[in-house]
Amino acid sequence: MHVTCICCYRNEADIIEAFVRHTMIFCDEILLLDHGSTDESPEIVRQLQREGFPLHLTADATLGNVEVDQTNRLLTVAAQEFKADWILVFDADEFLVGAHDRSFLAAAEPTSCLELRSRSYYSQAQDRADVLNPVERMAHRHAVEDPTDPKVLVPGALVRNGSTFLTQGKHQLFLGPHLAPVVVREDLALAHFSIRSPSQYAIKLASKQLQKCRHISPQGDELTYYNAPYHELKKSYAKFAHDFFAHRLAYKPAVEGGKMIRDPIDYRGGPLRYTPSAGDQDRFTRDLLDLSETLARSAEAPGFQTTDEADNPRRLTVELTSHPSPGHTEVANTAADPTGFRAVILAADCPPDTRELHFRLRAEPGLVEIAEIVLYYRKTTKGTVYRLADLEKRLRVATGGVVIAPTDVFRFLISKDPVLLVFSDWRKRDSAPPEDVLLRLRVEHRLVPSVLLSPIVFERFAEEQREHFATRVRLQETLADLALHVAQRVRQPYLVGTSICFARDGNSRLFITSGWHTPEDWGTWTSGERASLRIPFETAPRRPLRLEAALKGFVNEKNPRVRVRVHAGGDQIAEWILDSADPRRCQAAIPAEKLSEDECEIAFEILDAASPAELGISVDARRLGVGMESLEFQWADELEPTAAVKIASSERSNGNVE
Repeated sequence: MHVTCICCYRNEADIIEAFVRHTMIFCDEILLLDHGSTDESPEIVRQLQREGFPLHLTADATLGNVEVDQTNRLLTVAAQEFKADWILVFDADEFLVGAHDRSFLAAAEPTSCLELRSRSYYSQAQDRADVLNPVERMAHRHAVEDPTDPKVLVPGALVRNGSTFLTQGKHQLFLGPHLAPVVVREDLALAHFSIRSPSQYAIKLASKQLQKCRHISPQGDELTYYNAPYHELKKSYAKFAHDFFAHRLAYKPAVEGGKMIRDPIDYRGGPLRYTPSAGDQDRFTRDLLDLSETLARSAEAPGFQTTDEADNPRRLTVELTSHPSPGHTEVANTAADPTGFRAVILAADCPPDTRELHFRLRAEPGLVEIAEIVLYYRKTTKGTVYRLADLEKRLRVATGGVVIAPTDVFRFLISKDPVLLVFSDWRKRDSAPPEDVLLRLRVEHRLVPSVLLSPIVFERFAEEQREHFATRVRLQETLADLALHVAQRVRQPYLVGTSICFARDGNSRLFITSGWHTPEDWGTWTSGERASLRIPFETAPRRPLRLEAALKGFVNEKNPRVRVRVHAGGDQIAEWILDSADPRRCQAAIPAEKLSEDECEIAFEILDAASPAELGISVDARRLGVGMESLEFQWADELEPTAAVKIASSERSNGNVE
C-alpha cells in the first residue's frame, strides 16, 4: 500500500518540521507546495530533505488565495505520478491523531473517502513557554468537536478513475457533479493548531489584510473573519499579545464559548532540530517587513487583481444557452497558478432532440484553456469524457474568440466580448441528451502578453485579417506597451548547487527579469540582444562561484554563429561562441567581489540574434539568440582569467524553433 501526503503551506516555520516528522509515520512521501513563504519554512524543508526525509518541494509565489487550485493540482500528481493508494490532504498545522501507523488505511474500502473530525487546539496561560514544539506545548482543546468542519482522506483510485474536485478546506470531494461517498471515522481526528503564538497569529492577520489592501482577490469571504482581531492588532501589538490566550478561530462560531479540556496529542515525530526560536516581537517585525517588501515588489506584477467583483478579471462566467430555461450560469474564480484547472458544473435540461450544446463565456481578455468536457446522463455516476482529440473535432469557437495552437488542451483567446462555443456530435446514451455538463477549464490573464506576442497568434491574425494592416500595427504597439509593464515576479532565495530549469514546467520564472520568450517543453529562447536574470541569495556568498549552463544557439546556414557575452554585476566575465545548433555546456567564473551583495544580476548580451522570418526560414518573427535549457551556480575554489571560451558539445536536446 502506497500512501502520499500533500500539503500547501505558507510561513509555517514554527510548525513545519513537527508536521513533517509526525506525518511521515503514516505515509511514504510528502508533496509540499510553498505558497510564497517569507520566513524560514523553505530552508527547514531543505534541511529535512538533507536529513533523508522523502519530501518533494515545489513553490508558487502567486499572491492571493489559490489554495483550492494548488491542492487539486497536488491531488492529481499524487494519484497519477506517485500512484498513491491513499492521499492524506493536510495543512501544515494539522496532525493526525488516533492512529499509531498507516494500518487503518489498509483495512479501509478504497471506493469511499474517510471523513475525520477536526479538533481545534489553543494556547493557555499555563502552557510552558520553554517548549519549542507547539503541538507539545499546546494541550488544550474544545471539549465539543465542530461537526461542520470535517476533513477527508482520499483514495487514489477515485482520482485516477474520474473527474474529481476537492473543495475549499478539504471538506468534500466531488466526483463530477456528485459528492464522493464517505465513511466517518469517529476513532480518528485531525488536531488543528491554527493560532500558536502572538507573532504567528499577528502575521497571519497582517498577511490577509495587506493583500486585501493591495486588491488581491481572495477566494471566499474568509477575510471578514479576521477583521476584528486585525483592528485589535493595529491599536497595540503589546495589548494584542497580552490578550493572546483569549483569541479563538473566528470562523468556528459553533464551538465558541465551549469548555476547554486538556487532551495532549500523541506526537510521534521526535525532537526538533531546525525550528527557530527567535523572540516573539522580533519575529513579527521581521516577517511583517518581509511581507511588505514582497507586496511592494509585486505592485505592478502580472496577475494584479481587484476585489471589485464587477471588474475582477479573474472571474469567468460560463452559461449553457441551448436549453429552454435560461439562467443556468456558474461563476468560477479561476486560478492564478498556470497549472490549476477549475471544474464548472452546469445543469443541461435540454430538449430530447438537442444536437448541439452552446456555451457563452464572458471574462476580461485572457487565455482560456479547456482540458475536458464531461457529459453525465440519467442514472449514471461516471460521465463520458471528451479531451483534446475529441474537442478538436467537436468543439468550435463560433464568435468572439481566436483559437490558437493546442498543447494538451483546447486553447483560445477571449476578449471582453462574449465568446460562443458550440459542442456537437457527441456520443449519446439511450438517444437522450445529457443531464449535467462539466467543463474543466482555466483562464489565465498573466499569460496574455507572452501568448499574444507568439508568432503562432500573429500568423493566425495575418490569415484572418490580412487587409487590416493598420489594425495589426496598433495591436503590436499595444502589446509592446504591455510587455514594458510586465514587472518582475516575486522571487525566493536561490540555493547554491540547485538547478534553474527553463522548460515550460521549470522554475526559471522565479529568476528571469527581461529578454526571454515563452518557455517551451525543452527550455526558453532569449529575446533580442539582451536577456537577464536576478539571482537572490539568502546572504551574500562572498566566495567565488562558477556558472554552468546547458544551452544551444540559434545557428543555421544563414546564421552560422552566435556570440554571447556574459555579464555579472554589470561587468563582462566571459564570452561564449556557439557555432552549432547542437546543445552545449559552458561555464563562467564569477569573482567574489561581484558577490558582495545578497543579489546578483546575470545578463547575456547576444551579438548575433536573428529571427527565422528575417532569414526566410519561417514566419516566426521572434528574435532568437540562445536557447537555455538549465543553469546553476557552484562554488569555485579557484578563478581562471576571463577569456573567450569555445564550449564543448553535450547531450542532444529535443528543442526546436516553433
